[in-house]
Amino acid sequence: MIEAKAIPESSIDIRLFDDTPEIWDNYVTVHKDSTLYHLFAWGNVMEEAFGHKKLYLGAYLYNKLVGILPLILVKSKLFGSCLTSMPFLNYGGVCTNHKEAVKLLYVKAVELAKANNVDYLEIRNLQKPSTTVYKTKLEKATFILALCDNEKDMLKVFRKQTRNRIRKAEKYGLRVENGACLSDDFYEAFSVAMKEHGTPVLGQKFFRTVLKYFGEMTGFYVAYKDKHIIGSKLTISFKDTVYQIWGGYPQKYRYLQANYLLSWEVIKQAIKKKYRYCDFGRSNISSGPADFKRYFGCEQHQLYWEYPYLPSGKIPGLNPQNKKFRVAISIWKKLPLGVTRLVGPVISKKLP
Repeated sequence: MIEAKAIPESSIDIRLFDDTPEIWDNYVTVHKDSTLYHLFAWGNVMEEAFGHKKLYLGAYLYNKLVGILPLILVKSKLFGSCLTSMPFLNYGGVCTNHKEAVKLLYVKAVELAKANNVDYLEIRNLQKPSTTVYKTKLEKATFILALCDNEKDMLKVFRKQTRNRIRKAEKYGLRVENGACLSDDFYEAFSVAMKEHGTPVLGQKFFRTVLKYFGEMTGFYVAYKDKHIIGSKLTISFKDTVYQIWGGYPQKYRYLQANYLLSWEVIKQAIKKKYRYCDFGRSNISSGPADFKRYFGCEQHQLYWEYPYLPSGKIPGLNPQNKKFRVAISIWKKLPLGVTRLVGPVISKKLP
């Protein structure tokens, strides 16, 4: 739970944030519990790439910013509408030292949800910020690796299986490159992998907008076998952490173990640049991807997806066991790649 200081509720004012982005980001940069996903620029990315509206809340104590809650309004006639912190990202949520601000930020968020006639309010917290009991989704966690000072000690943290697969990829002669100029190659592998998963892919415009706003903080890692693109990963660095956020590995090349080599390359670069942590991103707790991250030595951190406003009483989510959902996945996998790249972004921007 977030450590919070007690002050009178009447002293705190909650309002839509209308100050400069620098004021917001200055608060985020110095707060010990803030993450990459709290940065102001994500709201700009969502607006420019998807047309969604940012509704950022600030908590003020005597006109000083003492708490934030970034929210994005996602409207969809097909899938329903929601107010989320933060959609398309691993988490977001409240950031404050004041427990009264937590309560009031939630109250204001519920007011916004009702005013915008959404189906639910979803707050994706890395830490549980309040003692109030809301319906909460607990199936997911993020996996964070504490980095050693050197590569030799880091390798000792990995399981033997992980070290062996890294060596196997190296023996196959894979080549890893990193740079903003590789965004198209990143998307080539990513879009193929999403099609094979049966998942509508995020549009290339989204990733170009991410690069526009995060610039040198981003890393596009691509693995090659001769001239073939066999895997890719996108990272963004903030404070003492490198975040591995998106990646893709086409099925026909998976035997080459590019996912292991790319993760190792990200870790090596993070060590070289003196970062302390590498966040491997979220996965369902009982899943193969979660095990992959554990085998690198990652520590599991529970995610708390809370629903303070949920008129239906039913937590949202696409159930893979649903027959209609399984059929949709099967059909999507069979579509031509060009079609999924064209249609996927239209669908995915409505699926936060």
